[in-house]
Amino acid sequence: MFETPTEKSEAETIVHQIEKIVGATGFFSVDSGRAGYEESAGAASFSDIGVLYRINAQLPALEEAFLRSGIPYQTFGDKSFYEMTEVKELLSFYRVIHNPHSDLDLMRIVNIPPRGIGEQTLQTLVNYQHLNEISLFQAMERCRFIARLSETQRQPVIKFVEQLKSLRQSSETLTLPELADRILTDFSLKKFIKNDRKRQFFYEKLLLRIKEFDGNLADFLEAVALHRETDEYDPRAEKVSLMTLHAAKGLEFSVVFIPGCEEDLIPFRRKNDRSADVPEERRLFYVGMTRAKKRLILLHARSRYLFGERRSAKPSRFLNDIETALKAFKQAEIKDKPKKKQRRIAGRWSCFRFCVVNPGLYLK
Repeated sequence: MFETPTEKSEAETIVHQIEKIVGATGFFSVDSGRAGYEESAGAASFSDIGVLYRINAQLPALEEAFLRSGIPYQTFGDKSFYEMTEVKELLSFYRVIHNPHSDLDLMRIVNIPPRGIGEQTLQTLVNYQHLNEISLFQAMERCRFIARLSETQRQPVIKFVEQLKSLRQSSETLTLPELADRILTDFSLKKFIKNDRKRQFFYEKLLLRIKEFDGNLADFLEAVALHRETDEYDPRAEKVSLMTLHAAKGLEFSVVFIPGCEEDLIPFRRKNDRSADVPEERRLFYVGMTRAKKRLILLHARSRYLFGERRSAKPSRFLNDIETALKAFKQAEIKDKPKKKQRRIAGRWSCFRFCVVNPGLYLK
């Protein structure tokens, strides 16, 4: 069990422990003085390790630490990466360049970043579109002829259309990484996301996937369209698995890390809820703990940046329950020592489960 100052040090602790378990120290660990080459003591492979978190908001800090260390990893959560709002947003730029008549994608990016196309202008364009049975992009192309639009309203629309046409024409000769750079530059997206940590994270992650993709724009968009959540997790991959506690049901790992063992996170309490669903959260925590076949490592931070603010954090009440449960288990094991090893292991987990799910019976 580890206590760390923040969510970032929590993630670095996980990385450091994985390096010690696997027997490979990342360059960042050595450069930062966090570890030396002599610490290697391999006992497992990357695929034997799972990091299970309660909510997706915990993922950015974890991925940042893994990327810096060079440890290979794969993610698998309740919500597909390509369904995240920020990812869908950036993907819409690619879809519109490939097919400008995709109204949904065009509406999503029309004011990202804000370019002066107001609600009244958009409504006028949509009305014109429906009246003439054309696409929204075609309505934008004809904005000069829409009498209800003033010259001030037309100018940002004309500029936007010209940018899209230019990129659409260039996309035929540019590679995917080159097109990505053009999109970020031409639409001033780098400046737009400068102070938005969440957008930065998801944009960078999508751009990394784009750069690794072998194919053209049409191939990439087709691959995204065919993507399923189950594609995220490959049990044969030599990578550490990062996933939510919910997604971990039915899976097992030799070593399991559970970060964020704090009140309001485990058990999770939504911002507007007065209290958490403690019995259900306890069962979910138990599911996470029992994914570990050999070693379970629990972590909590004293301070955590979550939902746009930094706040102090208290250790989860479940941690105290576990200590009580383990004491109860030790007493039970001394009293009852089955002859067969298989029965002893089964009894151990049975008692452990009973104590964790019903801690009140053992609390004095």
